[in-house]
Amino acid sequence: MGLSRAQKVKKHGELAAEAPATPRTPREDRVSAAPRRQRRSTELPAAEPTKTKRQPGILIAVVMIIGALLMFYVNILILPEFAHVVAEGHGVPELQVTGYSPEWLAEFSRIIGQDGANLYASVHWSTGLLAPLVMAVGWILFLVIYAKRGLERTGGLVVTGLFPAVTLGGNVAVEQAVAAPANAGLATLSSVLMSTRWVLLVVLMFVTLGVFLRKMRERLQTFDPVAANEQRKKKFGRS
Repeated sequence: MGLSRAQKVKKHGELAAEAPATPRTPREDRVSAAPRRQRRSTELPAAEPTKTKRQPGILIAVVMIIGALLMFYVNILILPEFAHVVAEGHGVPELQVTGYSPEWLAEFSRIIGQDGANLYASVHWSTGLLAPLVMAVGWILFLVIYAKRGLERTGGLVVTGLFPAVTLGGNVAVEQAVAAPANAGLATLSSVLMSTRWVLLVVLMFVTLGVFLRKMRERLQTFDPVAANEQRKKKFGRS
């Protein structure tokens, strides 16, 4: 015969009188005892922005090539054509690497005349102006980025700065000498400046070649073929 609630409370206490509303199954007990696992997020992590490596060498190479092409255009195409057509094969001052005499310049002035002198000056203040300036900008950038601090960079920058200054100064001097062929001093000054600019150009080429060879030697010394191969595998996904 079952006990009443009051009797159960009296005999076993308050908690013993309370019966579970619904009996729990063994499976529910195991589930409740097991630690709850956090739901994995299905959202992919935000992609990091790709970092593009700056390559100043490309810009520097483009500027240097443009300057070299302009120099080539002026000294290999325009001026030889002027010497052949206008100066009647006499030659032009810019292409006299070892200089010229006042008599030679006076003959040049006589042959080209006033119209030829104006055309000659127009070459100086168009392509002849851009060529040394663009070339100097390209070489300055090259030396600032790649030349060693000290004599290599300072000497290269001095030569690079002198080149356009001497070139433009020579253009002005030769125009004045052509306009006043009897002035031997102007003719001599223009001859010295024209020869000096070729010397500076040769020195600048040697400085550039020296910097380039040094950088190549340093890269070869620090080159690790194993690391380069691993990087190539990661980049192209090859095993």
